[in-house]
Amino acid sequence: MWSSLNILTLGRSPQTFLDRASAFVPRAQNQKISLCLALYHYETTFLPNIDELKDFFRFTSPRLRELLIDNYSDDTAFFTSLIQTTISKATPGILHCLCVTNHCRRTQQGIGIEGTDDWELPTAESCGVSQQLLDSILRPITSLRLSNNFFPWSSPAYHGLVKLHLLFTRSKRGRKPHIHVDKLRDMLLASPALRVLHINIIVIGKDEINGLAPVPLNELEELSLDEMSRDVYDVVLPLLAPGTKPLQFTFQMQQEFNAPLYCTTVAAFLERTNVTSLYILGRSLFDQRLSVDELMTKSPGNIRTLGLEYLQILEAPISEVENYEGLGQLSRLYMRKCVIDVDEFKKLAGLFRLQMLKLHKPEFRGRLKGNDAEARQEIMSIAPTVRWVRSTRGMDRWDG
Repeated sequence: MWSSLNILTLGRSPQTFLDRASAFVPRAQNQKISLCLALYHYETTFLPNIDELKDFFRFTSPRLRELLIDNYSDDTAFFTSLIQTTISKATPGILHCLCVTNHCRRTQQGIGIEGTDDWELPTAESCGVSQQLLDSILRPITSLRLSNNFFPWSSPAYHGLVKLHLLFTRSKRGRKPHIHVDKLRDMLLASPALRVLHINIIVIGKDEINGLAPVPLNELEELSLDEMSRDVYDVVLPLLAPGTKPLQFTFQMQQEFNAPLYCTTVAAFLERTNVTSLYILGRSLFDQRLSVDELMTKSPGNIRTLGLEYLQILEAPISEVENYEGLGQLSRLYMRKCVIDVDEFKKLAGLFRLQMLKLHKPEFRGRLKGNDAEARQEIMSIAPTVRWVRSTRGMDRWDG
């Protein structure tokens, strides 16, 4: 039975969609609905009829189980008004998944203690409902993905979650939203069944972390901490106590030339967790070479999938580590935008019993520099299955 709606504003009126959707919605009878809205209009192009969309949202919102809104337009007024309309008309207990991304550039420069100033989602007052009603709508949410706009950190929207994404995807310059470590800890304590945690906003309170007990997260399966500074790692990782379930972990190396593969905090985290899928992201603005010695001697032995991004593999001192039994279970190797000397890469790959090799936009150096066709041909013999990935998605989504 039909139960999913997708709206796209891209220089044309959504009237045709609205006419069809209005006819289909009654046929869904009492089924819960998933609504995905992508705003791509600009000031120089067609601006959708706000009133028509708001009327449609008022009609569908009471049955919404899933709401995804991506704002790529160059204003926030339309985006904000639709959120206000949709959330205020949702039925308490029905909405379980909320994903909000706002790519519009921020114009204000306010500074506040809460850490979400200029990035806050509409309040109960602006939605025209009581705080009690808004809380009752947000509290049952189990999957929450917020990018560049957030509820206040004390909101019940952050309680009882299975999936939590707190992301900042705008310019790296200027201020960023932040959360204090004790607020983050309260969130985690309120979500003991959390399976997925992705966070790259600033976490402050490093001086207080020693007095806080780690939060047990026995169900945690996926942890991503990319685009964070070393100081933030020092705050977040000691706060987490995953259980024994296999864990997928994504992190980014330090912002420096010849940075160690694993900083002290990351190394300590790997020692006390069951990481089986590890994605290591280099920094594109730095020439960071993969330390084969460190990879082989300091990586967890139970890793089955290893992903490397923005790293250089130009020389592999295999003789120093060829008798080391580290990474003995590795069967999948993923490479994204890495600089590769094919001869050295084949030596490295020969240390593992690879079954799958995936690559996205490698840059070839050494003997085969400038000869991509031959380089690709030689790489095809490295593993039983070799795939050239076109998708721009992160490596942790290549199997999706």
